[in-house]
Amino acid sequence: MKRKNTTVQYNLSPREQAYYSLFAIDREGAFSNLEIQRVLSRSLFSKPDAHLYTALVYGVLQNEILLDDRIAAMIKSNIRLDFEIREILRIAAFQLLMMNRIPPYAAISEAVELCGKVKPKAKGFVNGVLRNMARKSEQLKRWRASDYRDTIQALSVRTSVPKPIVEIYAKAFGGKASVRELMAVNRPSPLTIRANGLKISRDALLETLAEEGVEGVRTAISPSGIKITNASVSELNQTQAHRDGLFTIQDQGAMLIVEALSPKAGEHLLDMCAAPGGKTTYLAEMIHDEGSITARDIYPSRLKLIENQAAQLGIQSIITEAFDGTMCKTSDREQYDRVLLDAPCSGLGIIRRKPEIRYRFDFEKQRELIHIQRKMLINAVDALKPGGILVYSTCTVDPRENAEQINWLCRQTQKIAVLETRQISSADDQCDGFYYAKLIKNV
Repeated sequence: MKRKNTTVQYNLSPREQAYYSLFAIDREGAFSNLEIQRVLSRSLFSKPDAHLYTALVYGVLQNEILLDDRIAAMIKSNIRLDFEIREILRIAAFQLLMMNRIPPYAAISEAVELCGKVKPKAKGFVNGVLRNMARKSEQLKRWRASDYRDTIQALSVRTSVPKPIVEIYAKAFGGKASVRELMAVNRPSPLTIRANGLKISRDALLETLAEEGVEGVRTAISPSGIKITNASVSELNQTQAHRDGLFTIQDQGAMLIVEALSPKAGEHLLDMCAAPGGKTTYLAEMIHDEGSITARDIYPSRLKLIENQAAQLGIQSIITEAFDGTMCKTSDREQYDRVLLDAPCSGLGIIRRKPEIRYRFDFEKQRELIHIQRKMLINAVDALKPGGILVYSTCTVDPRENAEQINWLCRQTQKIAVLETRQISSADDQCDGFYYAKLIKNV
């Protein structure tokens, strides 16, 4: 099927635009956050319609397995649904079963109307399935673990997380903790910002934002963070405080990783996988822009993102460089006081921000990532001065990419010692699911 929203159509309803966006995400590999930003930046939606569109896209992605389970209960087992029909049913089922403020007739009638545009012959089928679902909605809203073969399958359906990833969470957190973490992946992510310490304190930023009508509270863990309570990303980006470079949008977990490195003014730092630059610019703020930070990425276009962000924040200490961190650079040897390796990873710790990640997980690709991470770890240790500090971090919860990688590194070299490790918890810390290990190079 040809994608219809390559350039956003201004006459689409929120439900119809949600359908085309979900098609782009599920079938064409688009990322949900970028797709939603793209649509909202170009559409003529009213604020309520923009909220409905966003809720439908994220809601369907976050509950896809559960919705398919409920849809399956409404049709004969031998019926195979085309992708287009399944997506229409998912959008309507989400409204019927999980959005109490949506009248059933509205969800059903718009679904049937959309079906008439993309699969006209299935209009009667879609209408019948959804009317039956509306009649049985109270029954379908109830969920019982005993209806499923085992705990893993029950949790998979309940949280709409594929079974292999449920097993990874169980290995990472164990028992009840893993259930808490899985339940957290479908909760809204907090919107947090980092005060630019080169220009303003956190308390002064709170006051400045309040004058523009933006409310926030101090983050509990990071001393630089503010949790925004009444504004969206787009609204924040329209503030004078943003234009003045007084803050950066960043998850508190990402702040903790930079804070773990504890950089000092005057030091020579290396950020091996720096783009898009949130952690790099925080490093610069922590050293008061005194010293030097070599910020690397494979792609020059991504380095431009770092340069733009540094210019916005008034930072001078960052030097960008296109380089592949899996390659050994002899001139790096023992040149850096501290190294940040925020390695490429499977991303299983940021499912709540990019819910589609859970459906794209691939063990073969993960094995390739593990190999890449190990090459980069060896190069990071080589680049450190004796007595230097390395922080290795990922945005995943899988021990194979986290603790097991550090154990592997310790077996490969006697040059490092582990100072600290931490798996940041979405459920307990209200952060994305980052992991970090803080290492020191022996003198």
